[in-house]
Amino acid sequence: MKLFNAAHEKFAFKNRTRRIAELLSELLPEGAMVLDVGCGDGLIDELLLSTRPDLKILGVDTLLRDKSHIEVTKFDGITLPFENGEFEWVQCIDVLHHANNPQNLFMELARVASKGVVIKDHVANSCFDTKILQMMDWAGNAKHGVALPYNFLSGDEWQTLFDAGGFSIERKVEKLKLYPPLLDLFFGRKLHFIAKLEKCSRKT
Repeated sequence: MKLFNAAHEKFAFKNRTRRIAELLSELLPEGAMVLDVGCGDGLIDELLLSTRPDLKILGVDTLLRDKSHIEVTKFDGITLPFENGEFEWVQCIDVLHHANNPQNLFMELARVASKGVVIKDHVANSCFDTKILQMMDWAGNAKHGVALPYNFLSGDEWQTLFDAGGFSIERKVEKLKLYPPLLDLFFGRKLHFIAKLEKCSRKT
């Protein structure tokens, strides 16, 4: 497990951070006011803002770091301390599978977003997928004291959640290229996705 942890840290972290910032840059509309739920230290947001200075981003997290790259507000992990529709867009990067109740937290994202949500998370369509994702989650987060309930959803469960929140998928990327090519065959595949979700009421 130590070898797995070292390999994941070496090949995944820096490329993942950079690549996710690139994808967010492509998906978020110009001039958007964005809430980043579970932003961590805000490094992804700092990289994003370096190429998209038109965006306005506020972070929210259950843990406040000693050093953050953006302004971060603390919340209890259950209810976001904001009004309905207070932000145009909400982004949520590899967070919902850490929640004790991913469905309830997703509905909170839907509540505070007036236009849509950009979400990056994992898909577990088999027991093998779940085991790989558990190993990856442990390698990336255990040392930071992050909760690891391993609440990974299947593709069908994600679609049910999007429907319940009143969203349609405007764009979805499943090949994120977070890892070098050979490692991507094992750690990448279709275990990851990022999706831009728009509120259905905006399209009627």
